[in-house]
Parts: sequence; C-alpha cells; structure tokens
Amino acid sequence: MGLAIIFRCNMSIKLIIFTLIFFLSLTFISACKYSKIFIYEHEPSKEFYKTFNFNQESSKKFKSNNVLFTIDVKEITPGEYIAWLGLYSDLAGKIIFLQKAKIESGLLKHEAVFNEFFRIENSVPNKNLNKTAISLFKINGSELQEIYKNNKEVILKINYTDTNDSINKEMIFQLNMRIKKHTIFPT
Repeated sequence: MGLAIIFRCNMSIKLIIFTLIFFLSLTFISACKYSKIFIYEHEPSKEFYKTFNFNQESSKKFKSNNVLFTIDVKEITPGEYIAWLGLYSDLAGKIIFLQKAKIESGLLKHEAVFNEFFRIENSVPNKNLNKTAISLFKINGSELQEIYKNNKEVILKINYTDTNDSINKEMIFQLNMRIKKHTIFPT
C-alpha cells in the first residue's frame, strides 16, 4: 500500500514536471524571431562554386581565353556587402589586365578603377585549378534592397584586357537576390 502511494505521487510529480517543461518550451518557441538575410548572387558563379567544374555549360559565357570569371557578393557586416571577382584557370600563370569594375542600377553606381595585371597562380586544393580573388568594392545593403523592391536588375560589369590578344573586353554579370530566413532564439 505504501509503495502504491509513493508511485502515485511520483506519477503526479512527473506529470506536473512534464507539463511545466512543455509549456515553457511553447513559450520559448513562440518568442523566437526571424531575421531576413539578403543574399545577392550570380547564378552561374554559384553553380561553379558548388562543384568547381571548370567546363560546365552554364559558365562558358563567362570564360575568356581559358580564364573563368566569377562574382561573389558577401555580407561582411550587417547591411554592408563586398563584391569579389574570382579568376580561375586550369593553366597556371595566366594573366589578365583588369581595367575597372562597375555596378549600376538606377541610382546605385559604384566604380573601381584598377588598371593592374593579375596573375592566376594560387592553387585550388584537390581541383587542378588556379585562382586569384580580387576585392572590387563595398556596397550598401539598403541600396541593393531598394533596387530589388523596385524590380530593377543589378548589373556588374568587368572591363579587362586578355594579355594574349590585347583586345579590350567586357564581362557582364546579373546579380539575383534571394532572401533567407534566419531564426533568432530568445536568450
């Protein structure tokens, strides 16, 4: 008899503790907030970064004399982005003369003048590729968001000279915006 009373008390205590934990969990989950992370990407570059397949079909239009041009826009601080140019080749020592880079859409205009030679010589581990990464410029995230809110495209242009043929060329990239939700848990 005494054992049955202890067992019943333990079941009641267990039920109370379980119920308390359940309601506290619901409270914490409902207190969660979501933040939006805006990601700006160039689709063929994104595809290349997944596999590092130098000969994939979607990247062919962004190749010049065995050099693949890629664009990567990364958030460095909340609301501030940096645009990177990646140069890849399966031949070490390729040289590109980068004249300038500009991004434009409506009121957003940034231009960086380089007039500099870049040698593609840093090895990509396990990929039989060489690369060089160049920081182009910083971009205000609120400017980018405003452009997409007004359904405008963001175009990034790279002006360069291929040292093999000494012809001035232009590579044009369209950036797409993607919104990623991020859960913020209460502390």
